[in-house]
Order: sequence, then C-alpha cells, then structure tokens
Amino acid sequence: MSLTPRVVNRINTELDIFKFPIYFKGRIPECSCNLCPKIDSAFIKKNITYLYHKGTNNLGSIQMRIPQSANHIKFLNSQISIRGISMQSKLNSQIKNEIVVLSKFATVEISRLGLEKLLSNDNLVYVDPVDAEISLEKFRDVKGLIASSFLQEQYFKQNSDVPVSLIYHSSDFRLKGIRAQKNFFSMAYFGSISRLPYSTELLPFLNVVKTPLSYQPNIMSPIFSDKLKDFSAHFAVGKVQPQYVFKPFTKGLIASSVGAITLISKNETEGLLLLGDDYPYVSIDSTLKSISDMTNFMKITFGGEEWEKAQTAHQKLINFTCAKYHALNWSKIFS
Repeated sequence: MSLTPRVVNRINTELDIFKFPIYFKGRIPECSCNLCPKIDSAFIKKNITYLYHKGTNNLGSIQMRIPQSANHIKFLNSQISIRGISMQSKLNSQIKNEIVVLSKFATVEISRLGLEKLLSNDNLVYVDPVDAEISLEKFRDVKGLIASSFLQEQYFKQNSDVPVSLIYHSSDFRLKGIRAQKNFFSMAYFGSISRLPYSTELLPFLNVVKTPLSYQPNIMSPIFSDKLKDFSAHFAVGKVQPQYVFKPFTKGLIASSVGAITLISKNETEGLLLLGDDYPYVSIDSTLKSISDMTNFMKITFGGEEWEKAQTAHQKLINFTCAKYHALNWSKIFS
C-alpha cells in the first residue's frame, strides 16, 4: 500500500453535517500512545454509512465516534467510502449491502420497522448508543453492539446474545499537543454547569470552564482548549446517573490527553475502574465536605508521591486518546 499522502473523499451527506468541505488525507494515523501495533492497512470490504438523527449531527456524542476516526479508517481501507446521513433522508431506502452504524440518537429513535428495513437490504447493522439508555431486545438481530465504556460493555455482554465490541468514547483528538502546566496546583471543571453536583456558588474553590455540547468541526481546536493549559487538575465529580445510563470517563481522558489529573468520587465507578482502586484523589462521596477535603489534600500533596501516582494512573489511559488506536479498533470490528 502506498504511503504517499493523497486526498480521498470526505464523509458525504446531503445536509453537509460538517458545515464545510472536509477532505480526509491518506496518511498513516499518527500514534500518540506508543501502544498501537505496526499496521498500515486493514480489510474492510463494505462501504460504511453512519446514520444519525436529524438535528443532532454536531453533538460531540455524534462527531467524536465514526466521524472523528473516519479519515484514519479511510486511510487503512482506501477503497471504501464513508458517509454520514440522517435517518430522515430519502437515501435510507438506498442503503444496501453496507456497514451501517446507528449513532446515539438514531439508536434511540429508530423504529423496529425502520431497523428491519435496513436489515432486509443485506446491511450489517451496528448499534453505537454511547451513553443512551436503549432496549436491547429491539436490537436482537443486529450484527453487533458497540459499547463506549467498560461498564456498558459488561452490561451488554450480560444481557444480550449479540456480539459486543468496545470503542471507548475518546477525548477530542484536536487536543493533541496541548499540555497542562505543572508548576502549581490549579483545578477546573470543564463541561456543562447543569452536570455539576452543586451550584457554582457552593464551589468557590473551583474554576468553571463552560464547554459547548457541539463539536464545532469548523475550527482547528475547541474554543476551550487554551484554558486546558492553565489547570493541573480537572474536577470530575458529577451527578449520579440513572441505573442504565453508562457515562464513559471522558473528563478523565481529556485530563490524560493534556497531562493533567482528576478529582473523582467513589460514585464515579467507571473512573475508578480505569484509574484503579488505589488512585489517591477520590472523595469519599459527593458531599461538599468530602469534595473540599480532597481538594485541600490535592493542594498539600501537589508534586509529591500521591500526585505522581495519580499522573501514572492517568498516563495508562493515553491509548484511549490516540487517533490510530481508535481507527484500528473500528477497522477490526468491521473487517
């Protein structure tokens, strides 16, 4: 396979979900984790259609799945096409003998009749719900379920006979190259204020950086990316989720990708699973006192043994922030 850079087709869509022309250049996906196998090709034989629900195409839960990895998958499989179309498009009836990936809201909204139509056209249908709560019974006949977190993978395997694969919900690949300062303790919450466990008035020690839910593909890096340089720690204590909503540890991966660490609570089961039971910065619960006590402990131990232990734990997650790692895993599922 030639490794000469070349221009290949962008993800096609009648609504132009990226808001401007994007062309995927045929180049080896750059490995930023030093854990990827040495491979420059894969063997996907069918074209890929990524099906999303109209009006949701710019959300991070959509763009940071197949679309974010599409250029790298395309390089590894240069003869296939990859496109994104909405569920409401008339093109749906023309999807035949392809790999079809249902995005988060397509998974929630598709009817059993609509699913049966896709299956009857010899398509291989994969369900990628991210953190949405879904009916596994509705998808009993699909080719595969794609989990975005370890807890969700475990749940799928325990409650469905459909094959399950894990594509961990990554941080934004555009954050690659940004490094957090390591000279002093500073902590911020990156995300929607609505997901904080308390109002900001009750968290005076915490810097809050609001981040949009949209992916904003028409800019080189997210608007909040410059702020990432200022904070050595990220606040990752959130509200308790419903039983069947499995949130990936995305805040932890963002911290890992820029060289920061996180403050989590024992309610963050997914975070504990990734960072380990001996992670030093875990508040006993999500009460204000516990959070405040752990924040003070982080300040006191900054740069010490506990801090280094936390950094080591986060560095073990770095493959989940690597573009090549994700492209290889998508390709492995579809090959």
